[in-house]
Amino acid sequence: MTKLARAAKIVNQHGLRTFSRYSVDYLHQSITDLLLFMDEEAKNGVGSDLSYRKKMYLWRKGFISNSYFLFQLDKNDTDDYVSQWGARKAWKVNRRSSSAVRNKLLFHQLLSGSRWSDFLPNLIGTIEEGKIRDVNNREFFLSNPADLIESKGKVVVKPIFGSQGSDINILSSVDGEYQHNGLYKTQAEVAELIGQFDSHIITEFIDQASYSETIYPGSTNTIRILTMIDPKSGNPFIGPW
Repeated sequence: MTKLARAAKIVNQHGLRTFSRYSVDYLHQSITDLLLFMDEEAKNGVGSDLSYRKKMYLWRKGFISNSYFLFQLDKNDTDDYVSQWGARKAWKVNRRSSSAVRNKLLFHQLLSGSRWSDFLPNLIGTIEEGKIRDVNNREFFLSNPADLIESKGKVVVKPIFGSQGSDINILSSVDGEYQHNGLYKTQAEVAELIGQFDSHIITEFIDQASYSETIYPGSTNTIRILTMIDPKSGNPFIGPW
């Protein structure tokens, strides 16, 4: 169904007022998506490494400029990949269920009682307005927030809402020495850092397998496959990413 046919259907079924409201909502969402796309380009794009002409071509296709090197688009076809603009629109595929994917705490709770529970890192608790709480939302009463890090050895603190590895904090304590993302910190500095967190979860740190660590030990190395459901046949397939 074309956009014009869809618009006519809305007017016929719900009236012009409802169509106007949908139009305003659509325009607002489109502007928001465009601003977020521009922000991602400003943060993660490349500078003078690409000509303005090539950047314009990538933007028209929905890609930020660093995709040229990431996907080797000098020799690969853009149609074989999901662009950043397309990925931003793709949340509609999951409809209301997309909130479960975006919310790390909810996602963990949903899978905890499933056959996939063994693949989840242990959830230690959450941090709300700088206060550490356990999985039952009870506040930990600690003389110093850094004591939790010392008792666990190494933990991961990340926002409940977020993606693409943004704002990941790896906190560790070995023989009384604290580290935050590989940098040495004092106990007071770690406690101050924890006090700044809000709407974050705390999980155990997972050591990756040795074969995976040889690729790059500074981060987790994974192979991710995007699966989708064909709306017509109902069959799953591997989508481009």
